[in-house]
Amino acid sequence: DQDAGRRSRFLIKQILVVKKKLREQEQLIDSTASDDAEMPQSPKTTTDAPSTKLSPGVSRKKLIKKQNL
Repeated sequence: DQDAGRRSRFLIKQILVVKKKLREQEQLIDSTASDDAEMPQSPKTTTDAPSTKLSPGVSRKKLIKKQNL
């Protein structure tokens, strides 16, 4: 019973964290959308941020390999 309680508490915490992050992202999107009303691309860049975070590291490694050659 204790393990189940711990697990559910942990999951609830995770859900709250995710909700908080989503809310922060929505606020970012709202602020960028209002700042750059003429630029429809700005909301896209904020929502795509998590997926693009991985690519710079990959490209950097490739660049380093190219430089070493």
